Amino acid sequence: MAYITAEQVKEKRQQIRKEFPSKDGFKFSVRKEHSSSLHIDILESPYDLARVREDGTKAESGSINHYYIKDHFEGHPAFDFLNRINEIAHEGHWDKSDTMTDYFHCAYYINIGYGRWDIPYKQTGSIQVEAQEVEQEEEVTYTELFDNLIG
Repeated sequence: MAYITAEQVKEKRQQIRKEFPSKDGFKFSVRKEHSSSLHIDILESPYDLARVREDGTKAESGSINHYYIKDHFEGHPAFDFLNRINEIAHEGHWDKSDTMTDYFHCAYYINIGYGRWDIPYKQTGSIQVEAQEVEQEEEVTYTELFDNLIG
């Protein structure tokens, strides 16, 4: 059964604050929820973590999937920072889950995010991601695709 103690959370909070001090523009909320989950919310940092919505505005809070930090943040200025937060969260963690049989058995659940529902994320520095041009692939209809397959 997933379980994390207040002492474990306190140790992780101290380690995060030691490695990323407030004098460098960092602020975190590290807490447990229902004794089974570790929540690490990045409230302030020098990195541009907020996602841009469809209407062009930035989200004030959101989640960061710790399973896909490498896939989603590689090349981003915050990659090493988020990777280190994830490493700290996983210290002492084990996972014997088997999703194929719907069996979940781990030390505790981990949630990493930026901002909170009641506290918007604040960027304290000017480290931003440069816009990258994405090549547009031409659209192909199913008929054209099928014609190309059969020759």
